[in-house]
Amino acid sequence: MKYCRQCGNQVPDDTRFCGHCGYKFEQTQQPQEPINPSFIEHPPHVAEKQKTFQSPEPYPNNYQSNKNTNIENNFIGRQWEKFRNTSNKNKLIIVVVLLIILCCSCSMVLSVINKTGQALGVISTNTPFYTKTPAPTNTEGPTSTPKPTNTARPTHTPLPTNTTEATPSPVVLKGTGDSVVDFIFPDVPAIAHIISTSPGGNFAVWSKGDSEDLLVNTIGAYDGILPINLQQGEQVKRFKVNATGEWSITISHISSSRKLKVPGSINGNGDDVFILNGEVPDIATISCSQSSGNFAVWSYGNQSDLLVNTIGAYDGKVELSQDTVLIKIKAEGPWKVDISNK
Repeated sequence: MKYCRQCGNQVPDDTRFCGHCGYKFEQTQQPQEPINPSFIEHPPHVAEKQKTFQSPEPYPNNYQSNKNTNIENNFIGRQWEKFRNTSNKNKLIIVVVLLIILCCSCSMVLSVINKTGQALGVISTNTPFYTKTPAPTNTEGPTSTPKPTNTARPTHTPLPTNTTEATPSPVVLKGTGDSVVDFIFPDVPAIAHIISTSPGGNFAVWSKGDSEDLLVNTIGAYDGILPINLQQGEQVKRFKVNATGEWSITISHISSSRKLKVPGSINGNGDDVFILNGEVPDIATISCSQSSGNFAVWSYGNQSDLLVNTIGAYDGKVELSQDTVLIKIKAEGPWKVDISNK
C-alpha cells in the first residue's frame, strides 16, 4: 500500500491515479518513506484550508465539481494510455468500428428529421432543387392620357308623366253648400281646378287621402288651380267642402297645367300651377301687385322649396334649384314670374 502525496489517501501500490483526488503517480516511484500518521489525519494543506476558510461548509462550493472534473480527466487519460499501448492492427479495427457507428448514427438522425419534416408539411419531397426564373419582359411606357372634353350643359328634366298608361280623363265634381265627395283618380300627379260662385260667406276645401290638407280657405267667390298627389302614396280620394253656394272641382293630369319655357315669363291671377321646360332654370324674378293677403311661391323638383312667403305686394329675385320642374303660386291678385337659364 502507498499514500497519495496530494491528499494522503491510502491506495494500492500498482495504482497510477488517486481515486480520491485524481493525482497521477509516477510510473517509477521511489520507495516512500513512512508517512507520519499525524500527517494522514491532519495533512498540512487541509489544516491550512481549515484556517483559511471559516465557512460552515468543510470545502469550497466548487470542490466537488473540481473533484469530479479531475476524475473524468484522469479516466480519459487512462483510456488514452491504454489506446496508445494497443497494437496498430487493433487501433485500425477500433477506428473503423467507430466510423461505422458514426455513419449509422448520422443516417438515423437524418432519417428521423426527414420523416418529421414531411409529417409537419415543412419538407416537400416533390419540390425540385431550384426553379428557372423567367427573364423579365419589357414593360411598355405609359400611354398619353387624353385631355378632358367639355361636358355638355345638362338639359332641363320635365316633370315625369305616366308613359305606361294613357293620360287619365278629367273628373268633374259639382255641388251646393257643404258636402263630402268621394272620387276615383289614379295615383299620379294632378291638379284640381276649384271654382266657387258664391258672392259672400266662407269657402273652404280639404283634400283627404293618407293625410288631410287644407287647399282653400277664403271669403266670397274663388277660382284657382292647386296641385295634388305630388308625393308618392299621397293619393287623394275625397274632398270635403264648406260653402254657402254652388261650387265645382275638376281633377286633371298634371300635364294639363300651363307651361313656361325657360328662359321666359308667365303671368297669372290668384292660385295657379305651371310646369317648366326648356333650359335649366337659374334665377326667378317674381312680382305681385296685390294690396293685402298672403302671397307664397313653392318650387318642386327632387324636393319642395318655399321661395316666397309674405303679406301684400312683393317684388324680388330668388334662386331656383336646377332640378325644378313645377312652380306653385298662392295669391289673391295678379302676379308675374320671369325665369332665366344657367
